[in-house]
Amino acid sequence: MRAKKQFQIQKSDVYRTLFFACLFFITVLSIMPDDAEGGIEMPHFTDSGFFMHVFAYMTAAFLGWHAFTARAKMYLFLLFYSSLLEFSQRHIAWRSFNYWDIVANVLGVLIFATAAHFLCGPNKSITAGKQNL
Repeated sequence: MRAKKQFQIQKSDVYRTLFFACLFFITVLSIMPDDAEGGIEMPHFTDSGFFMHVFAYMTAAFLGWHAFTARAKMYLFLLFYSSLLEFSQRHIAWRSFNYWDIVANVLGVLIFATAAHFLCGPNKSITAGKQNL
C-alpha cells in the first residue's frame, strides 16, 4: 500500500507569494491616480512620499531575501522594476515622473541589502525554504 502524499507548503513559497503580492501592490499604487487627482488618499510623510517609497522597497527586498537564493539578481530586478515603474509614469496622464522617487526606491533596497549583509552575512543560506509549514 502506498503512502499518501501530503500537501506541504515551503516557507520560501509563502515568501515568494508575498514578494509578488507586494510588487503587485506597489505597481497598482504607482499607476493609479493619487489623492490630488481623486484617487486613493495615502499618508505622505513628505510631499513626495519619499519615505513611503523607501519603506515599500525595503519591504519588497525583505520578502525577496527570504524567497530567493539569488539575492543579488533579486536586488537588481527590484532596482530595474522600480525604475521601469517610475519612467512609465511619464506616459500616464494623472501621474508625474520624479527622480527622487527612483532615489528613494534605490535607497530602500540598499538599506535592506546592507543591513542583511552585515547582520546575516552575504552567504547565509535560507533555512526557511527547507522547513514545512
